[in-house]
Amino acid sequence: KEINYVMEYTRHELNTILWGNLNSGPLNKEDVPLSRSAITSVNLMATIEEVTQVIRYYFPEYEQNTPIPTLHKWPNGKHPEQVVEALRLLIGSQVGIPDSTAIGLLASARFDQLISDSPTQKKVMLTKLAMANKKLQGNDNILNYVKKHYPEELDTYIDLTNTL
Repeated sequence: KEINYVMEYTRHELNTILWGNLNSGPLNKEDVPLSRSAITSVNLMATIEEVTQVIRYYFPEYEQNTPIPTLHKWPNGKHPEQVVEALRLLIGSQVGIPDSTAIGLLASARFDQLISDSPTQKKVMLTKLAMANKKLQGNDNILNYVKKHYPEELDTYIDLTNTL
């Protein structure tokens, strides 16, 4: 229900709805309560996919699990207007993501990947993945993801999963 709800709106429309109801309870559609945490998380993931598509227009080889190219790599050293708008939507979509749910942590970790690949940012992202893993009571998909995309950080991830 929540995925269908998210897909009924543009990212801008849904961000406006979510911002307008930031401190309220569940959203309702036809008297059916919907999970705010699921909606905000799915919205962030949908926004990340849209941002990825915009970036791929300029950088066809861009992969979603890598940071957004730095400014000096863009034409004329600045983001085109389409990219600026996509990044605005991305920032708006990440507000209110719950860190109390696995889906919220996974969506937030995906957002962190876009921001930077600095050691500090990677640790924040790996911590969120480890926390999501704990909430899911162990998940081989998360472990396999870390092995594939961050093999050099595998020991850090395993340490985090064991200490959280």
